[in-house]
Amino acid sequence: MIANVWPSDLDEFTYTTEILVLDESRSASTSLKVYRFSFKNMEVVAFDQEDCERVFTPEFKKHRTSWIGNEERFTEMETYQGFVRSEFTQFKATHVIFNESISLKIFSEVTSTVKVFICHACEHLSFGPFAGFPNFGTSKSEVETQRLKMVDGLWVVSKSLKEYIAEHSGIDATYMPIHPLTFGPRPFRTYDNFKHGYVTAINPGPVKGFHIFRDVAKRLPDVSFGAVKSWNLLPGQIEILRAQENISILETFRDMEELWGLTKILLVPSVWREAFGLIVVEAMLRGIPVLASNVGGLPEAKCGVTKGLIPVNMLTGEWSTDPEYIRNWGVYLVPEQDVDPWVAAITELINDPKKYAEMCKEGIEAAHQYLDSIDVGVYEEWLTELYLKNQGHSR
Repeated sequence: MIANVWPSDLDEFTYTTEILVLDESRSASTSLKVYRFSFKNMEVVAFDQEDCERVFTPEFKKHRTSWIGNEERFTEMETYQGFVRSEFTQFKATHVIFNESISLKIFSEVTSTVKVFICHACEHLSFGPFAGFPNFGTSKSEVETQRLKMVDGLWVVSKSLKEYIAEHSGIDATYMPIHPLTFGPRPFRTYDNFKHGYVTAINPGPVKGFHIFRDVAKRLPDVSFGAVKSWNLLPGQIEILRAQENISILETFRDMEELWGLTKILLVPSVWREAFGLIVVEAMLRGIPVLASNVGGLPEAKCGVTKGLIPVNMLTGEWSTDPEYIRNWGVYLVPEQDVDPWVAAITELINDPKKYAEMCKEGIEAAHQYLDSIDVGVYEEWLTELYLKNQGHSR
């Protein structure tokens, strides 16, 4: 497996290190530390995340996007491509599974191995209204779309994403649910947090419902809200939330059980087209009521429970051209939102222990039924079918 890793996460591992220089003429500024170690019986080749953040500057990413679309040569990425292909050749893999445009290009000319693109977000795609989103490493290039059409399998994690891909590209993707083990080992701990805890939102930046979260908290000043930091919640937005007395800013949790113990209600007020929503299932399994936007794959993540699905004005994919707006809120233009349904839903749950308990119970039952319905044999069966087809055989 090829990945990125923070050095602090390697304390419990035995590893070796080496240096990959992407451009010999600028070795000091293009050097990446590479770690090799084993994780759960997998051999891992991992790039130092701190080095990646130093090397992959905005200017670097701009050239990388052009390189992905075959618009320019880029020495650094050609060196990276050579490194990855060398690792791949030595491993003699039957399948290569990836979820981003760089690997899609690197392996585009490989025909003897099964290529599987697993799509977790519309922004990972080169077509449709959400193509080319910064930091997702995609272009809007037809070249990239053609590469995607040539993979052996396109795996999507929700029916919503399958429909999106068909609508905007004509590609027939394969929907397979997320493996049950992703949600943790059973039995799941359950919580009764009616009398304490936050109304919590995780990563509530602009595309994840910042404006809804902020305005709902203003409307309910006697309710305690918690905002968990993550990639979409920028420093300026954190300060805006911190200024509201009833909002606590929470650091990222290594152990999510700690967060569930602090959470009365989980809010998922996303305004972009969520592919699925792992966190929704995780919360429901543990008896945490979930109020989520009725967009993308979030209704699927609610496991058939319609109570708590709230309509929002979803992003259209239109970008702002105002530098100040982009600096504060990112490139997407966020539509105005009606927070009344959110306020009403929260108010009902925090004031009615019976309805709170009913929603907890319904969520637990529905989430377990969802996990029980997943045939864990489908993954191996599908990958085997792809291999036989790639090798010119059929079952």
